[in-house]
Amino acid sequence: MNKRQVTERDIRLPQFRDAQLDDLEFDGTGEVARKDRFQTSMCKIQGMLHGVNGLSPRTSWTCEQVVEALSIKLRLIERLEKLICIDRFAPEDAEFYHFDNQCYVKKN
Repeated sequence: MNKRQVTERDIRLPQFRDAQLDDLEFDGTGEVARKDRFQTSMCKIQGMLHGVNGLSPRTSWTCEQVVEALSIKLRLIERLEKLICIDRFAPEDAEFYHFDNQCYVKKN
């Protein structure tokens, strides 16, 4: 048996273990949440986007840079999805896909 006395810290949820009450608030669902959750989330997103829109682990960044980098990534993903659909549904006699006209060009 452990002789150590139980403290409030021992019964706290892990995500709130070291938090002060002033660092916590209720979120939109009524759950207790950290006040810095948006900043923490933005830092995580920024870390996933290194190399896009000038984001780097060694330089400072702005929220606008992160949002623009995310927008760039989403546009690339949308383009890739279109290419996959174009390839998947191409007629057998199609030679290539004309992006400006959005149609398949068939062999003569």
